[in-house]
Amino acid sequence: MTSGSESNPLGSSSTVQVINEATMTLVGSPLVVAHSPQQIAIEGTVAYVTIFDASELESIDISNPASLQPLQVMPLTAGNQGCNALPIAVQGNFAYIGCYGQAAIEQLNIANPARMQAAAVLSGISFPQRLTIAGDSLLVTGATTGGQVYRIDLARF
Repeated sequence: MTSGSESNPLGSSSTVQVINEATMTLVGSPLVVAHSPQQIAIEGTVAYVTIFDASELESIDISNPASLQPLQVMPLTAGNQGCNALPIAVQGNFAYIGCYGQAAIEQLNIANPARMQAAAVLSGISFPQRLTIAGDSLLVTGATTGGQVYRIDLARF
């Protein structure tokens, strides 16, 4: 799966697509999403796509790659300040979304991908750009000058 966006028209230029890696051809039709999709995480037959400009996370049923089906568009708030969603990592029943301009990580309960729910927000994480789960830790790369790496204990999140 891949995503991308163009500048015009905003309402129809951003898509999520499935590409056959062997032939590098499009499978099915692109699924139009809000402007500026960023990163994709896949858990089972569901793809989770962060949408930077719209401050959203979209869950998509990918069980039939030729016919992607939207499940839910979840507004992200990061403690009532919006969330320019960039990186995402998923593990089990939770998704972790980096809110780039808001210096936060938002945790969502994704046990039911069609009814995602906000769970927690961790602030003080400057410009989260990449997320990786390593065992019981969430590793976050921050895009500050000189770089920054955070290790977050998921049991305490």
